[in-house]
Amino acid sequence: MKRILGLLFFVMFAYSSFALQFKIIENSKEVPMHAGFVNLPDRDRYDNYGNLCGMLIVRSGIKDLNIDSPMKHRQIDKEGEYWIILQDGCWYVDIKKIDYAPLMINLRDSVGKIDAGKVYEVTIDALTPEAGDMINISIISDPEDAEKWLGGKLLGTGKGFTVKKGTHQLELKKSGFKSQTKEITVSKNSFTFGTYSLSVSEPVMITIKSTPPESDISIDSINEGKTNKQLFYFPGRYQLRLVKDKYDPIEETITVTETGKNEFIYTLSKNTSVLTITTKPSGCEISVNRSKMTGTSKEVAAGSYQIEVSKVGYESDTRTVVVEKGVNKNESFTLTRKTGKLQFVAEPMDATTTLKSGSSVYKSWSGSKYLIDVPIGSYELTTDLSGYQKQSKTISIKQNETTQTGITLAKVTEDIPRQTTQSNSTSSNDRMVFVKGGSFQMGSNSGDSDENPVHSVILSDFYISKYEVTQKEWQSVMRKNPSKFKGDNNPVEKVSWYDAVEFCNKLSQKEGLTKCYSGSGTNIQCNFNANGYRLPTEAEWEFAARGGDKSKGYTYSGSNKIKDVAWYSSIFGRKTHPVGQKSPNELGIYDMSGNVWEWCNDWYGKYSSGSQRNPDGANVGSSRVFRGGSWRDFASYCRIALRAGYGPDDGDGPVGFRLVHSSD
Repeated sequence: MKRILGLLFFVMFAYSSFALQFKIIENSKEVPMHAGFVNLPDRDRYDNYGNLCGMLIVRSGIKDLNIDSPMKHRQIDKEGEYWIILQDGCWYVDIKKIDYAPLMINLRDSVGKIDAGKVYEVTIDALTPEAGDMINISIISDPEDAEKWLGGKLLGTGKGFTVKKGTHQLELKKSGFKSQTKEITVSKNSFTFGTYSLSVSEPVMITIKSTPPESDISIDSINEGKTNKQLFYFPGRYQLRLVKDKYDPIEETITVTETGKNEFIYTLSKNTSVLTITTKPSGCEISVNRSKMTGTSKEVAAGSYQIEVSKVGYESDTRTVVVEKGVNKNESFTLTRKTGKLQFVAEPMDATTTLKSGSSVYKSWSGSKYLIDVPIGSYELTTDLSGYQKQSKTISIKQNETTQTGITLAKVTEDIPRQTTQSNSTSSNDRMVFVKGGSFQMGSNSGDSDENPVHSVILSDFYISKYEVTQKEWQSVMRKNPSKFKGDNNPVEKVSWYDAVEFCNKLSQKEGLTKCYSGSGTNIQCNFNANGYRLPTEAEWEFAARGGDKSKGYTYSGSNKIKDVAWYSSIFGRKTHPVGQKSPNELGIYDMSGNVWEWCNDWYGKYSSGSQRNPDGANVGSSRVFRGGSWRDFASYCRIALRAGYGPDDGDGPVGFRLVHSSD
């Protein structure tokens, strides 16, 4: 009695619970090249294993639908649409909503299954049970969660369903139980069926083989390994799927019986095509579905592929390519070069300039030039004209930017002499200039605070370079060139104090002289009695810059008019210049104001107020003195008396040096 009452209660509940039902208005179909799916982020289009999914669009005006499937990756709700991202191979979805009878959309009845990269759509609406010939029925089974199939279509595993009036073939199935088939007649007066009891079944062995072997086996969407393989399954019907790369998948329903061989043998058909990518320029990097491609051709299965082509200096190009089964696909990419502009000024205006990228000449011209669409990258500019010193410089062209630069050539006057250490020579034509010793007032009361107190200094005779050490001289000893502005007769720059000391010692050894420097780091000592090369003391440098015993008291080395004697920030061409192009000072020494700063031997420290003989600076310190100003400094920094200091290991500025050796 209790069982009957419970059954009647369930029937009444089932009938009242599903007052509404779903109706398929338009069956599932493929939507080619749906832009919405292609433009989704990768996290939506690819599952958690990195595999490309497909998409089913459920079109409906019904709100708050719950759409589910074991192979569902993501659901994106849109206005009037539900985008369901499903894994490759999915064949059904369940649509549920409170007060509605559940609806299973079986894709096998229409498109077969979801394929990776493809988009499908189905349209559903609501249908009241009173409309048409639909009846709410109850099917009671033991076990309760057995599958209920009506007319070969799966209703579900529950108890309540909505079906058409009439006679139907009802089949109940569950893994591990024997199936049962009944014929039922549905009417307004006949809507409860059961209880149907299924008897327990034992598993049997099945064999699945394929040619070629090693095909992936999926039974009812469960991965069962690879062929050839034997498995144990209960008697019944199952959905089998075999998949192998570059072959058409096989999908069919298999029936496992209690007796017999239960052997399933298949031959897969190859489905590949050759995908060929041609590029301009050649040598591009090609990626297919985010994996680097070797060569320009690849055997692939039919489907959609994301192709990315890139090359340094070019805009990359990405597109989706669809490859059809058995049809070779050729896809061409032409990349756009990344470019900038060059604005170049040459003086004299009839000079010839060559622009080279590596060993290749990009363009040559006479005079100044404005170039557009210059490929980005590093270039060497070389400007030449008969009667002038050839000059080269390195420039960088950046995307969508204009590089402004220029070269001013200096006239050829005479070859700059090589270094000489002949102590008996006092000719200004030699590389070293003899400086007669004497006394002078060092410092200034009208400059910066570290220029005072002015104090008396007495110096012995010495020799000092007529010119700053050039890049040609530096390379002949050090075998490298750190300078930013290249040119054999330009002063070497971007050298640290340690670099300059190393050069002095190596040049001394090269010429058979005794090295002046010994020790290392902060413990480097200078032997002022050695006959090799060294840096000038700060006092020697200032005495020579003032003109020695021929001094006329100029502010800058050689003149009160800085433009006559120095390259500094107000002069055209913000760079170093060949040495010796400006006027010399009273001793015939060039460029002691401007062009590059010059290292001195001393530690940077405060001046002493007392009279000194041959001072060599502070005993300790953290910075070494440099003097004279540079091409990028204002005139006030090029004054003879101005002092500055750098760390001895700092070689990143416009700093060079000149040489000194004793007169003995």
